Amino acid sequence: MPGNAKHSPAVTSVDEHHRYMLIRLIDCCLREDIRGLVSTARILPSAEVAAGLRTRHSAFAAPEFWLHKPLTASDGLWLPVRRCDYMQHWKATTPCWLVTHQTMPATLGETARHWLSLLSANLPPTRHDYYDRYLMEFDSAVEQRRWSTTLNLPALASMHRGWSAQQDLEQLAAHQDHPFYPTARAKMGLSQKDLIAYAPEAMNTFELGWLAVPRQAIDGDLADFTPKFERVGLPAALEKSHALVPLHPLTADTYWEEHLPELNQNLQARFSDPEALAIMAPNRRVSVRPTLSVRTLCLTEAPWVHLKLPLQMRSLGHRNVRTIAPSTIKDGFTFQRVLQTLENRDPLLRGCFDHCDERQGGAVDQRSDLGWIVRLYPMTLHNTTVSCVAALLARDRHGIRVIQALANRFRGGDLDALLTDYINLQLKTHLTLWLKHGIALESNQQNCMVIFEDNQPLKLLFRDNDSGRILPSRLQMTQPQLMPTLDAFQDPRIFVEQDTALKDMFITITLQLNITSILSGLAEAGLVDLPIWFRRLADLLLQHLDVLDGQGVETRQARQALLESPSHPVKYLLLSGSLLSKDESGATDINKYYGYTSPNPWFLGTGYGLWDNR
Repeated sequence: MPGNAKHSPAVTSVDEHHRYMLIRLIDCCLREDIRGLVSTARILPSAEVAAGLRTRHSAFAAPEFWLHKPLTASDGLWLPVRRCDYMQHWKATTPCWLVTHQTMPATLGETARHWLSLLSANLPPTRHDYYDRYLMEFDSAVEQRRWSTTLNLPALASMHRGWSAQQDLEQLAAHQDHPFYPTARAKMGLSQKDLIAYAPEAMNTFELGWLAVPRQAIDGDLADFTPKFERVGLPAALEKSHALVPLHPLTADTYWEEHLPELNQNLQARFSDPEALAIMAPNRRVSVRPTLSVRTLCLTEAPWVHLKLPLQMRSLGHRNVRTIAPSTIKDGFTFQRVLQTLENRDPLLRGCFDHCDERQGGAVDQRSDLGWIVRLYPMTLHNTTVSCVAALLARDRHGIRVIQALANRFRGGDLDALLTDYINLQLKTHLTLWLKHGIALESNQQNCMVIFEDNQPLKLLFRDNDSGRILPSRLQMTQPQLMPTLDAFQDPRIFVEQDTALKDMFITITLQLNITSILSGLAEAGLVDLPIWFRRLADLLLQHLDVLDGQGVETRQARQALLESPSHPVKYLLLSGSLLSKDESGATDINKYYGYTSPNPWFLGTGYGLWDNR
């Protein structure tokens, strides 16, 4: 190591928002081992590092360990790190690093541009372009975080009920960062003006755009709340040949101005009819406000009705364009039917969950940029409080976390009691679906909701289940009458032949996203003791597995994978969504690309282990 490893002065232009997002990015790169950041590096105790690097720079705060990764024959990356037992073995202690050189002083790095340039060095142009695009996403996330801090948030001092409470909680959830994807708040394709008008952080109302489309081009059901032609500024006579389909104002204003001629050309050719033309309505009608997913909108006059629309926005990676594949419209409703049948027929699942009704939806000319899904919430929810899991750690304007307000309102302030009920409900539902029926749901923090009601047990509420996985051979053993229903699925990726796909989804979604990330966030806030809760979680896992054992369900492999394997899968969200092509990752679904780099928190010696202190 060079002896002249002096550092350059700190860069003063990097603000708190950049540093916050940068350490999230660095930790994600360590977790996903991007470009061998961990696997090809050495971890050295600080005492073994040359004095020039151990100089007490204010940014480094005397780290106990340094990660050293050679970059070239003469250059090396030095990153201060600390041990971690949850989701990854090492985390950065600060969003700063040093790059040593053979013949010149060490360089201090503290910007995302510098970090990504180190990781993308020597890549071919196409791969390098992925990193350049991600830098744009990073900058967007920083700017949108900065903007979001200027907004007023709801207050939760008196937790109210009904649809207005759900909207408040969705808004608070929009201000809470994704547990693992570093720049999830970036809505690529939206300007600040767009954010103010249409993003859930601001939660403003607006009206839908409408497109009159030849009826023969529509596959599916029209929305019940579709206005009359005269109300949107079109002649009533047009209704004989055309129907109105909803558009998000962002696509009506920009995208369809450019693509409407191409749509009309296709329609005329398909139907051999020069009159088969789509016509943009001049007036907007039907007031809506955004939800956490941005492209799903809530009707202001009927808040139990949500409308999912395509949006030319990218989130969770530049390849995640938020369109609606026509197949998902029917697959979501088919999955709803399967789940509702199981909840009705299996005593273990009865009362565990409800599901939104998603039977209404359609598409024009089988296009993913011109479709819609109508989501109806159960009317029984009007006297309850419904929170998506993504909102549980969010804070209101006074710094009160949603889960604390819910514990105060529904459990007499007993956070431990609420957590226990919540974890039991998640485990009972998803272990039963997986091990007994061969089903795993991608019920992530946005799509999985919790129903809170006075003097009633907690219940889950599912929505948007179009990308789960089913092992047909197992489902056939328990519910053979459901097999004809499976024929309605259009996406063949839903069906798997091995249990591994179900296991990976259970661990990465139910266990990591919906349970342990909540516990970890509460521990960081000083509200729970993480080792205690991880041991309690292990006990609850064993209890539910014992119940399934008692029903003759095979649980041996699940016990080994959950509690005895040294490693757990991790969703490689950054790699699959932004930094790798599908050809390179080999993933048929960029949201289901895994690496087995997470330490199992219950494996012997982690500090949380099931076998520790026993």
